[in-house]
Amino acid sequence: MRIIKMFDTGKFSLLSNAINKAIVAVDYQWRFDTMIFVLDDANYFKLKEDSVEIHIDYAIVYHKDDRYLKASVARMIFSLISYLNEGSSGIRIIDELQANREMTRKGFGDDLFYYYYLKFTGKSKA
Repeated sequence: MRIIKMFDTGKFSLLSNAINKAIVAVDYQWRFDTMIFVLDDANYFKLKEDSVEIHIDYAIVYHKDDRYLKASVARMIFSLISYLNEGSSGIRIIDELQANREMTRKGFGDDLFYYYYLKFTGKSKA
């Protein structure tokens, strides 16, 4: 599988490293030939025939916390996995809970806790 990063990997090296760590850590048999990571103004993904575009919010990048970046990228990847396995319920919070459950089952509970800790304490800029 090819990984394409549609951003300056030199300028955003923390994000690039976080993507690499998250992809290696997430053990999943992908049905895509290509994964494309794009910086955008929101977190979402677009499925295509043989590829997927994962859009990452700019605000996450400027956080400058490697662990938070890895947890955020892993969360996006697990959202994609949850969607591929179970489909979308049409209710955003249910979809997030399914992705969070899958993250916890696969051993990413500490990263998920860290992600939400920063989100709910207001220490996250995203």
